[in-house]
Amino acid sequence: MKIALLNSYYYPEERGGAERSVRILAEGLVGLGHEVTVLALGDAAAAPQSHNGVNIRRLSIRNAYLPSEVGGDVGAVSRLVWHARDSYNLGARADVRATLKASGAQVLHTNNLSGFSVAAWSAAHALGLPVVHTTRDFYLQCPRTTMMKGEHSCARPCGSCAPFAWPRRMVSQRIQHVVGISRFMLERHQQNDYFDGVPASVIYNSYDGPAAPELRAPGAELVLGFIGRLVPAKGVELLLQAFRRLHADASQGALRLLIGGEGHPDYVAELRRQAEGLPVDFLGHVNPPTFFPRVDVTVAPSVWNEPLGRVVIESMSFGKPVVVTPVGGMPELVAPGAGLVLPEVSADALYASLADLLPALRRDHASWAAKAREASLAYGAAAIAGQYQQVYARYL
Repeated sequence: MKIALLNSYYYPEERGGAERSVRILAEGLVGLGHEVTVLALGDAAAAPQSHNGVNIRRLSIRNAYLPSEVGGDVGAVSRLVWHARDSYNLGARADVRATLKASGAQVLHTNNLSGFSVAAWSAAHALGLPVVHTTRDFYLQCPRTTMMKGEHSCARPCGSCAPFAWPRRMVSQRIQHVVGISRFMLERHQQNDYFDGVPASVIYNSYDGPAAPELRAPGAELVLGFIGRLVPAKGVELLLQAFRRLHADASQGALRLLIGGEGHPDYVAELRRQAEGLPVDFLGHVNPPTFFPRVDVTVAPSVWNEPLGRVVIESMSFGKPVVVTPVGGMPELVAPGAGLVLPEVSADALYASLADLLPALRRDHASWAAKAREASLAYGAAAIAGQYQQVYARYL
């Protein structure tokens, strides 16, 4: 089967979990014997590339700048014009159509569409190709892709997003299959009238952890860990508040918190200020294989609706239980005995749950580690690629 995957960015430009997930899927499909071509934004003048058997074609951005540059110093008018053009980008449509035709693809699987727009779907349909789309972010409903206004999550497109969301919603009915990376993501789109009548599936992201993870036996000091982007939506401030109370509780014994990730220098400086006087180490950028062997439990305290939260899968694959907030798709991943789901998003709830969990980890760390590792096996790369293979085959 000749499969085309489309995503705003692709290796080595891995700006977040979506890029890693698309790469792992592409390589998994190659492992099943398929010919895979990835379309991503970049330097179209560069020679075609290949990485781990995946063909990579870079297409120029047919807009004023790349999606990653929408924030920052870009003015409000320029952003408005950018998003208006990204509602249906005719230039991107032509580029995608030509690249698909040259690749000989039999099916187009789109992922993050920012910079390409839903015009990519029309490009495939013009060639008679079926389209499968995976909802990895909220792009179709929110130009900022997060469905957050200030510090609050939106249940529906707000007034400022609705004009951009409407045309995307209308064309969403025309694709052949939609995949949610969590039940939450699929249902949030369907509840807002996207993909009406379109066949749907839930296929979680994949991650292959170590074949035999090194299971750290907790010593005198229990180590909590956070890994991810250092932005307010990730809830690191809640974690620091809860950790300060845990550290002051003599009954909890010696504790340490490792924070892996990068963010805006001003925000990171504020986090460091909040962590003053606590045994907290800021590690900067760190890869999962380096990070997880150093911790006993992972905390994912997001305050926004994470589409999935692949950190949960990654953590469990290393045999590390996970504590998550009850938002987005994360609770779907936490198996019994492999972690905890908080009853609410608050520092009090996080403190109370950790205060119960940490003594249990000291008593029986091996059981928690084994259940976390076992739960992660359902998300192996080959198994997830096989699920997508079955979806594609329905339309060929």
